[in-house]
Amino acid sequence: MLDSLPLEMSEHEIKRDIDVVEKNIDCTQILEILQRLNKETYPPNPTYGMLSDGDSIEGQQITVTKDKDGYVISFKLREEPCAKAEGVFQQLKESGSAHDGSNIFNASGTFVFSDAFELDDPNDEFTIQLAKGSLNGRIVRAATGVVDIRFPGEKLVLEEAVNKIQETVENLFGIERVFSLPNEQKEEEYKKARYLWSHKVATSTVSNDELQKLTRTEVFPGYWTYIEPGRCEKLASKTSYAVFHSTRRMEDLIGIVKNEGVLSRTERLRRGLDIKGVSTSNELEQGGGNSVFTRIIPESDCKELGQGLGRNGWGILFKNSIMDRTDYWCQPSDTCGTTKPEIFNRRLSPEEYFKKIAAKRFTQNNEQVFRYGIALKDIDAFVCGSEEPRQEILKMLKQNGIDEINGVSVDDFVVVTPERIDMVRLANRTN
Repeated sequence: MLDSLPLEMSEHEIKRDIDVVEKNIDCTQILEILQRLNKETYPPNPTYGMLSDGDSIEGQQITVTKDKDGYVISFKLREEPCAKAEGVFQQLKESGSAHDGSNIFNASGTFVFSDAFELDDPNDEFTIQLAKGSLNGRIVRAATGVVDIRFPGEKLVLEEAVNKIQETVENLFGIERVFSLPNEQKEEEYKKARYLWSHKVATSTVSNDELQKLTRTEVFPGYWTYIEPGRCEKLASKTSYAVFHSTRRMEDLIGIVKNEGVLSRTERLRRGLDIKGVSTSNELEQGGGNSVFTRIIPESDCKELGQGLGRNGWGILFKNSIMDRTDYWCQPSDTCGTTKPEIFNRRLSPEEYFKKIAAKRFTQNNEQVFRYGIALKDIDAFVCGSEEPRQEILKMLKQNGIDEINGVSVDDFVVVTPERIDMVRLANRTN
C-alpha cells in the first residue's frame, strides 16, 4: 500500500492552529504515521510520506517505511548539508562513536544500496545511517545524501524515542524541526528555488506574480512538488505533443496499476517491489534511480518518425498536465537520468527543449526525468500498436481483477494507436 497522511493531516495550515506544546506538534505527524504503519503488513513494504521543516532536506520531505526488521525514517540531504554531515560522521568514526555499515533495503530479501556511516544509539533504540554514495568502490549517485533512521518495531510507539531521534538529528545535521511541517517562510523560499531550478533563470527575472501561481501538490501518494498550472498548454503552443513511457514486460502494467503509478527504482526497492528493468544498476550508479523517464512525441515530427509502437508494441500515455510539474528536467538524448555534473549541467528546461522542437532539432530518444514517480491518476491510457497486444493486456488486467482504471472501463482505457500521430491526437483529445 502506498499512501500519505489523510486530508486532515496533509493540510498543514490546520496543524499550525493546533494549540499544543511545540514538541508535541513535532511528534504528532510521525507518531500518527507510525501508528498507521503498525497495523499494516508487508511485502510490499507499506510507505507513507510527510513534509518536513528542514532547510537541509531535499524537497522538504521524509519517507516512513515498515519492513521486516521494523521501521525506517528516510530523507535525502542536499549537497552542502551532506558534505558537512560526512565530515561530522568521519570525526565520529575516528573517535569510535560511529562505524562503517551498509545502507540496505529490506523486503523478502536484502538489497545493499550503498556503503554507509552508521551511528548506534547507546540504548540500542535506533540506528542512524548516512549513505556514502558508493558501494565496493563504485559510485552510487542515487544514494548520495540518503539518511536512514532504523527502529525495531516495539520502540516506535514511544514518544520519548521519537523526541530522542529529533534531538540526535539536530545535533548531527543541524535540522532543528525535522518532524515539523514547513513554516510559511521556508515554503516561500523553497517555492522560489524550485521555480528558478525548473526554468533555469536568474533570481532577478522572477516576478512575485509568477511565483504565486505555483501550488504545492501531492503528485504521487506521499510525494509533493510544486506545479505551475498552465505550463503544459504553453509548451503546446510550440507544437501539440504526447508524453510516453515504455515497459519491457507487459506484466509491468499490472504492477503500475496496483502500486498507484510508475515508481522510480529506489522507491520500488524501498517498498520491496520487483525492480527488474532495462538499466537498473546503471540508473542507481548514475543517479537516475531516483526518477522515472518519459519521451516527448511532438506532432510536428510524427511524419518523419514513421510508424509508432510497431504491431506488437505497447506503452503508457500520460496526461500532458504532468508537464506542469517543476521537479523534472529534459535531455535531448537518453542519459538514464544521470546526475553526473558534466551531463546534468547540460540539462534543458522544458521551455528550452520545446524551442529545439520548434526549430526542427527534435531527437527521438529524448528524455524527461521526473523525480520519484508519476501517479496512476496521471495516466491517460495504455496504448498498443495493434489489436493483438490490446487483447493480451485486457485479458491480463481482468485476470488480475482490474476492470477499470481511473474510473474508466479497461476496454476503453486500453487503446490501439498504430501511428505516433494517433498518440498525439489521443493525448490532446483527453487533456
